Amino acid sequence: MGRISITGADATCDLLLVVLSDTLAQNLRAFVARLREAVEQVGFHPWLLSSAESSSTPLAGCGFPLQKAAPAFWEDARLTYGKLVDLIAIFDAKMGPFVILSFFQNGAYFCNTLTYILGFRPTNSSGNSTNLIFVAVRLFFVSLFTTNVHQEWLGLKLVLSNVPTESYSNAVLRFHSQVCSENVALTGLGVFSLTRQFLLSVVGFLTTFETILVQLGRH
Repeated sequence: MGRISITGADATCDLLLVVLSDTLAQNLRAFVARLREAVEQVGFHPWLLSSAESSSTPLAGCGFPLQKAAPAFWEDARLTYGKLVDLIAIFDAKMGPFVILSFFQNGAYFCNTLTYILGFRPTNSSGNSTNLIFVAVRLFFVSLFTTNVHQEWLGLKLVLSNVPTESYSNAVLRFHSQVCSENVALTGLGVFSLTRQFLLSVVGFLTTFETILVQLGRH
């Protein structure tokens, strides 16, 4: 009964990380999509921006007034970006311990159970196989959704890099410089950042750790 309660608490913690991380990633994704539409559909042509007739015409599919494609548009975008980063920082500060707990506990349990299944220790193979799959799925989804925040931020850097030269004003430069000077990602209490590169490091560590356990089991 105690083991079931602990497993249920772990699963709830992982589910919370997945839901909140996905919410943050979706907010960033929507923000980046609107900037991308502004860059791709309008092109920010200077003659178009200075046209008095079009100053109150909405951008097609974007929802921004056309005059906002001027420096005021980029200043608004920069301020909105700052609010999103602040929101991510608040979440990161509150959930950092749970991130560390999730990766450490799921990773350790995965390696330990796999060692049992390989036959080096007596165990209920079918029961452990089910638990192993369950933990592996949890670890996969937590890793995927928590790293999506960083992936969406990388998309923002790409959009800003694609702003046409004739529209690259001081406001765009300020926004671009701010984005490039930061590294937006969820972390484990600042010890590590949850990026796709970090996941490769985790896979390498788990493989090495499992190899050590297998060698010890043979002896």
